[in-house]
Amino acid sequence: MSSEAIPNVFEPYMLCSKVFFINKSKTKYVSVGLSHQFKAVVRISGSSLKGHHIDFTTEDFRELLKSEEFLLRNLSKVSSQEFKKINNVTLFFITISNKCILGVRNERSQIYIGRETLCELLSLQELINDYIEFLEYHGFEDFYAMITRTVTKLNGDVLVNIKNLLEQSYKHLFNTAIFKELIKADPYTVVNDVMEIAY
Repeated sequence: MSSEAIPNVFEPYMLCSKVFFINKSKTKYVSVGLSHQFKAVVRISGSSLKGHHIDFTTEDFRELLKSEEFLLRNLSKVSSQEFKKINNVTLFFITISNKCILGVRNERSQIYIGRETLCELLSLQELINDYIEFLEYHGFEDFYAMITRTVTKLNGDVLVNIKNLLEQSYKHLFNTAIFKELIKADPYTVVNDVMEIAY
């Protein structure tokens, strides 16, 4: 199990993400972070090469965890026609080499997870839930709104003003580190958000 970052141009950027591999070949992993709307999300990636992944809201991910008995029961069979819906995500089963494999799909992507990989994911649930609570506790969405509103009252370069404000007044906050990460990853969105508030 590892938490090293995986750069992947095929996947939408997640702020402040924590990554854990869930199979031995390190092609499948789960990551927890903030979406572009600053909500905590859990992403299960089925292939680091193809960029296939499914994003879960925290509520939907917890619903997935509650399905543990259903999933493990079906994965112990040679084949299964059962399926389950969790909002826009469908859980289903296919048979490969006389083994039942879990399929997870939404309108954009589809991934496959074997029993061993699922068990590794399930073993991480406490850690994942702790990290979700950690992100939610810091409330970056409110911090972002406060900073962007404040900057609209200042003259000069938007990004320079934000960086100065963060350094002078909020230097040691966890949210400051997230904001700097966002500026590095997507400066245009930050500037546009400030302009929308100003005008």
